[in-house]
Amino acid sequence: MSYHCIKPDCPNHDANLPKEAAQKLEYRCFLCQSELVPPPVPLEKIVDFVEDLPAAIQIMPKLQVLLSDANSSISDIIGLIKTDPSLVSRIVKASNTAYFAGSYYCSTIEDAMNRIGFTEAYNIIGYVAASQLFQQDLPLYGLTSDELWSSSVRGASSMQLIGSRLRLVQPYVLPNSGVAYTVGLLRSVGKMLINFFHGTHGIAALSSLKAPLTVEMEKSLLGFDNREAAAALLRKWNFQEEVVSPILFQDTPFECEEVRPLACLLNVTAKGIRDFPPDKLVDEPQALRSSFKSDGGLLSAINLSPKALLDGLAESTIDFQAFSKSLLV
Repeated sequence: MSYHCIKPDCPNHDANLPKEAAQKLEYRCFLCQSELVPPPVPLEKIVDFVEDLPAAIQIMPKLQVLLSDANSSISDIIGLIKTDPSLVSRIVKASNTAYFAGSYYCSTIEDAMNRIGFTEAYNIIGYVAASQLFQQDLPLYGLTSDELWSSSVRGASSMQLIGSRLRLVQPYVLPNSGVAYTVGLLRSVGKMLINFFHGTHGIAALSSLKAPLTVEMEKSLLGFDNREAAAALLRKWNFQEEVVSPILFQDTPFECEEVRPLACLLNVTAKGIRDFPPDKLVDEPQALRSSFKSDGGLLSAINLSPKALLDGLAESTIDFQAFSKSLLV
């Protein structure tokens, strides 16, 4: 195994020092005294490590394709959902809660789908997928599993609600509801992947990390960031490119050519969720407006005002809390 300097601008960053030499140097670069580490683990290896998928995640891209296809039949969609009995149970149970108040008791998936509709059924599947996927804390990023899960589901709800209200000019079209939801839900899956691989196999470049990992640190230490990791993983899971691209370009949305509005919306929505906890959005939405700072260029690109963004974040947070409560009953 070879070693190189961890500092990008050091001449030894591109070196291949034998392990014996690194040991003699006590794993310190003789030019700048930075740490000597093994070469980064290739992203392909990290992605290939993930084999077993939660059932709900397996269904989501297939269901998205069916929902986007005008030729799909109701029986096709229900048949796919029936491949996971636990999802059928969750959807039927949710359809009988106060959130989806109905005049009769739903006992079958067909009854449930008639009551709640395919959009809400897809949202329930996403909710379950997030609870299956984000089960572990992410110490590399200073996040607990609950924080990651809550942020992901709130992001999904916000993207779906605000996306439905955009008034886009040509050549852009309104984001598909399910696609917007999925983009918001899975925007942080790359962090989960990196943290999971490090916790299981160990990544030498991260062994002495003391501060939460940032995108800049990822690029320096790993050679890729969590956005690229998310894109590679989602492509392996067969998600459509209209889901993958906004997540890949969420920090640089104007580089996202085909689905730029979704990438712009994801950027401003994710920032709002990150900056404002749920209680602030619900209880003090007016007070937040004076302190809220968002990229005016991004908002203009999708014809969205700061007020509409904050109102959407607040409304989707209330809806998320009611929706979550109904599924926990």
